[in-house]
Amino acid sequence: MLRFLVALVLLAAHGSAARADTTVLHADLICDQKRSVAIVRFALSYNDDPPHYAELPATVDGRLSSLPGTDRTDCRLSHGPDIRIRSGEKQAFAHGAGGADPPAFFSLWINHRKVLSKFEWKPGYDDSFNNKPWLVALAIRPQSLTFCYRNENKEAIACKQQPLNLNKYVIDAEEYPANSNPFPPVGTVLIDPKSYDIPACQRYLDAIRKDSSDPSIYPPFQSHLSASITWQRRQDFHSLSLLDGKFTNMGDRQIVVISGDSHYFDGDIFVLVPRQVSVDDVAAFFGGEDIEQDIEKSPPEGWTVISGGRPGLYADVTARYVHLVPEEIGDELFFFAYPTNNEKQPSGILLKPSPSSGFDSLCIFQRVEPHY
Repeated sequence: MLRFLVALVLLAAHGSAARADTTVLHADLICDQKRSVAIVRFALSYNDDPPHYAELPATVDGRLSSLPGTDRTDCRLSHGPDIRIRSGEKQAFAHGAGGADPPAFFSLWINHRKVLSKFEWKPGYDDSFNNKPWLVALAIRPQSLTFCYRNENKEAIACKQQPLNLNKYVIDAEEYPANSNPFPPVGTVLIDPKSYDIPACQRYLDAIRKDSSDPSIYPPFQSHLSASITWQRRQDFHSLSLLDGKFTNMGDRQIVVISGDSHYFDGDIFVLVPRQVSVDDVAAFFGGEDIEQDIEKSPPEGWTVISGGRPGLYADVTARYVHLVPEEIGDELFFFAYPTNNEKQPSGILLKPSPSSGFDSLCIFQRVEPHY
């Protein structure tokens, strides 16, 4: 359950472990109204150090890039369009080549039209090791865009201009809505109207929020609803554990969990089996080299397998990439499920195992994400 927190730490880490520097990504927008030119600049700094933006050739921006940064995201050209940028980065992972160094991107709106969406400016993941050029700046003129790149370890900047025809792009009604009703703030967790019991879902959401020291972390992993649950971990099978606790909706069954935190299997599979079934029996059933094939096998009679990739529980996501957090609510066992890849929807599902077999998806949660 600490994997998500580890990923957050890795998201802020760059360079050697000895330095333990926190990286800060900067995207800066400047408009020169007199000359009707704007630049978007990008830089990476460490800790509290100010960003050092690249200075472009004067023929590209008329030395606009020599000005200090302001971290602005909106500006307007004289008698011309308004310009907006929004930057972000992809998800960090605790595994995989370059997993802790995700790519950074930005979106660009000109005159309420989305011209670029999630355009990568800082390479990441596998490209972290390939010295791929970074986009250090973008010069914007009424009829052109000029993209300027530089290798991370080189000073030379190469720029390439392309024509800009705003008529090719439509007004982004989501970014610039016609009505004045405000959207919920980014990070807000909403309850899907299709949820089984919306008041109960709200009570659950309120309960886990109280345990979160950082509201930006969703879901909070140190919930008191999980505090009473203990684990017996198999020493010879590091990803298999027995869940302790007596739950009124489990009857005379025990709970075995198979977990992974690798690039191939980053998820959880819970197996509810009769008390007389041993952990070795479960280990043997899931003991193949391909967890994908194991999860597709028909389980023995009396077994309930709860995992992703099933109707009502991320049917379009493989079981290898869905996590399940056990929760105890009123002496009953529940699971909070969420996808390893946070781009998958919905953001979370609360489910309850049935006394004999199967499970019910009770609550569907959706976190409001930035619009790119």
